[in-house]
Amino acid sequence: DAMNVPPEFFDEIDDVRKKVEVISEQIDVETYAELYKTLTLFIDPIDGTKEFASGLGEECTILVGVVKTGAPVGGLIYRPVPASPSWALGCKAEEYTAGILDTNNSIKTASNVVKGSVKKGFVTTNGSISTFTDKLIEKLGMYRVCAGGVGNKVMNLLEGKGECYIQDRGVSRWDTAGPQAVLEAYGGHLSKLVSVVAEGRLDSYMYRKVAKNEPNCDTENVNMLDGRFAPVFTRQNLKNVCSNHHLYIC
Repeated sequence: DAMNVPPEFFDEIDDVRKKVEVISEQIDVETYAELYKTLTLFIDPIDGTKEFASGLGEECTILVGVVKTGAPVGGLIYRPVPASPSWALGCKAEEYTAGILDTNNSIKTASNVVKGSVKKGFVTTNGSISTFTDKLIEKLGMYRVCAGGVGNKVMNLLEGKGECYIQDRGVSRWDTAGPQAVLEAYGGHLSKLVSVVAEGRLDSYMYRKVAKNEPNCDTENVNMLDGRFAPVFTRQNLKNVCSNHHLYIC
């Protein structure tokens, strides 16, 4: 049965279970009961399934995101496939970051990465992109870097393989919760283009609970952007970020 766990992983799984049991015994449920009500955990076991199925495993990640009262507060991005796995962990509120990043570009986590280029990389999906995104890359004088998976794209930003990233198609919250928390802990930002277009402001993307079929202000479509959901990712060292975002509405 291909779904059975291989025997070589039994000891490792048992060890993790024992550690989880030890941690659970140390938690006072009554003390933290109210806190638990405000927390939501988003887990994506395979971010970048298309890449995983097409032999681009280096672009796949495992994502864990912790959201408190609608705001991402902690996250983990982990690339398990490369011989030397890379990862990033972050919590902005605690000013904490950790990880092993592929800053020397030894792993093929994206295509078209140009070392030492005067132009900056603009990270996009491996597939087709909207006319808006294509024109924006040209307007900013950047070049396109193709990569799969939200977690991997954010890792590429942290590793300096790209300066910004626009998601110009639908995306699930388990895709963005962990990467957003990590990115913001490192000094970056994730925002809906709605706030940029309407008010020239970078509003952090939120994860609020809404009633069935009720519009969420954080997931409304922007007609001028082909009606597509488009959060924006930027690195901390992206110069004049507000000015660059203003170009989105020019």
